[in-house]
Amino acid sequence: MSEAPAEEHRCEDCGTKFEPGGKRCTKCNAWEGARDPEQCRICRGRMLKGAVRCATCQSYRGWRRVLAIPPAILTTMTALLAIGTLFMQTYSSVRYRDSNTRVIDATADGNVLYVAVANSGQAPSSLRTFDLLFADKLIDVRIDVMSEHKKAGLRLLPGRGQAWIGLLVEGLQSRCYGPIPRKRYTPEEVTQWLNKNQVTLRYVVRESDGESTKSEQFAGNVLLPIITANKLSTSEPCQ
Repeated sequence: MSEAPAEEHRCEDCGTKFEPGGKRCTKCNAWEGARDPEQCRICRGRMLKGAVRCATCQSYRGWRRVLAIPPAILTTMTALLAIGTLFMQTYSSVRYRDSNTRVIDATADGNVLYVAVANSGQAPSSLRTFDLLFADKLIDVRIDVMSEHKKAGLRLLPGRGQAWIGLLVEGLQSRCYGPIPRKRYTPEEVTQWLNKNQVTLRYVVRESDGESTKSEQFAGNVLLPIITANKLSTSEPCQ
């Protein structure tokens, strides 16, 4: 005599078949035989008491709804993000259609000051001249672009990252100060000043929309290898 088939139990909320011996829906998490339906906060659909996911809109209830975003909202958010990204790309292409050249880093070796220059715009630019400025007019100095970099050209193309340019530092001499008889700053005084202050690099650049003078500051101690290698002149008498 054959056995009668086991009675099939289905969730009263979403209709999912209960597993053998199961008492809770594997889809919406409602208990078997649960009563007193509640409303979904998202779609206002019917949810059995104890269920954590709505069978209508698939949104979660309780703390899980913070982590789970309904598909409709997720689609809207994705579309808004795509529109925002397109807007920013368009805005950037309009705003930075010209060249935009800046000195972004500096280091020294021997009597050469190396500066990293980048063009973040969308048109070529070229560098013209460079000057070193000290806030307290501590040192007289001449700088010139290294000959190999002059031959290679100082033209900066957009989207090529940073380019390092070598600047020869020559004619280092400390300045005179104080009342007569005046005296020059000593190498120790110059070193102490550079360790505490910033130096300004002024440069002239020909941007795509015209020539302009710019300046960037960097730590004075970057120049210490140059001061050491060139033996700062302090012997010439002050006038």
